[in-house]
Amino acid sequence: MAHSNVWYSRPRTFGKGSRMCRICGKNGNGIIRKYGLDICRQCFRENSDAIGFVKMLQITTSLLHSYLPTKLYLPVALALIALLWARKWAGGRRNTWRRDLHQRVFVVVGADTSPTLTSSLPLLASLGATLILLTPSSPALYPLLNLLLLTSPSPASSPSIFIEPCDTSSLSSVQAFAEKWNAKVRTAGGVGGRQEGEVRRVDGVLFGEGWVDGARELEGEKKAGLHLLLLSLLPSVVAAPPSRDVRILHLISPLYPALPPSPSSTTPSSASAKRFPLRSASHALDTLLLSKHLQREIDAAAQTLPAVPDPLAPPGAPLPRKGAHGVVSVAVCPGFVRGEVVWRWMGGWGWRGRVLYRLLFPLLYLLSKTPSQGAEAIHHALLGPPASRSVSFNGSSTSAAEGTDRAQVAEEAVHPGGFYRDCRAVPLSADLRTLLDDEEAAKRVWDDRERALKEAMETLKAETAGEGKEEEGRKER
Repeated sequence: MAHSNVWYSRPRTFGKGSRMCRICGKNGNGIIRKYGLDICRQCFRENSDAIGFVKMLQITTSLLHSYLPTKLYLPVALALIALLWARKWAGGRRNTWRRDLHQRVFVVVGADTSPTLTSSLPLLASLGATLILLTPSSPALYPLLNLLLLTSPSPASSPSIFIEPCDTSSLSSVQAFAEKWNAKVRTAGGVGGRQEGEVRRVDGVLFGEGWVDGARELEGEKKAGLHLLLLSLLPSVVAAPPSRDVRILHLISPLYPALPPSPSSTTPSSASAKRFPLRSASHALDTLLLSKHLQREIDAAAQTLPAVPDPLAPPGAPLPRKGAHGVVSVAVCPGFVRGEVVWRWMGGWGWRGRVLYRLLFPLLYLLSKTPSQGAEAIHHALLGPPASRSVSFNGSSTSAAEGTDRAQVAEEAVHPGGFYRDCRAVPLSADLRTLLDDEEAAKRVWDDRERALKEAMETLKAETAGEGKEEEGRKER
């Protein structure tokens, strides 16, 4: 018996060897069994048209030829490239700077009202920052907390987030938070549990309350409450050692060019206060001057403090010079965010504006930013290299992507009292630069906040005294 007669002679009743093509009858490889065809791939390719199969590519090509002539292929391709470029240009630059934020504390004001500010928090939490969110209603931030917890890499690296009740429209609520924050004797545990007499640590403060429509949202007691909150956090900010990089951010509207820069433009008239662009521009200029004057106040306060040894300096290092500090106060413009700026602007026109917004949505989608794209400016202002120090590309303090040259570092450096948009300093006009350099105009804005705070404190004191008298009257009865 020859070997060829024995090899592979056992009949196959199941498995791969038991199936053959029903057309050629000899090919058992590459059998297509779907739909009960049982045809090899070679026979299927030869007989697919007769069976009734049609290539989808042929259908797509025929439809494209029927609706779009060949001569329009190039113009359509160029139009698509132009739309993609417009979308990328409108989104602005992306921040490439990163820092190790472990054991660094950031106080966030307005996260429950600003989607742009909320979109900036996941990156800070992923870098290890401790976030203190001030809100009048804790349930409003529960979805954000769930998102941050779900996006954390592991339960062991879950973000440190604390929600503190603080309603900026209620002066008593802000006062209660300020007393708790600046208390000399505190119990250990929680945020900033320290020994007696120590100042709480703050590495960043983000003010995003009413940055779009300030004159309407920052009226009366809310204006005084925000100023009281700022004054309550200043001791922790000024007491930071010079080696610590502390950032204070104020968000402003991109409509600031709507008013001509002048000292009178920071106090809008009753006619302009009714119109959204002028009202928003007036508040933006007001915030710019406030941020500029705040930097001057911090510089002046640092000059009065004695020089303290740097905890990060090696043993025996000389004391830093008097007045040296690492506190930077800047104004940040997120740009034309679609859900906050554009919608608020067009929504103020009533139902006509809302209908027009939906009709123009494809165009607005291309030419406006999402909240996450607007948050890139916030990330740059918080994580960008400080202008007063040398930047280490490989160190743990500040790092950027590979290929970052010194010219880009100089362009994207964060200067004290600066104004930033799209991850770079805003080129100011001559009139606006003159206004920001006017110390008297900035001091008027600061004094206006001080006056509003004083009047609100007197009103609160009178109301508290009246409630006390009523309570005593009830007890006597």
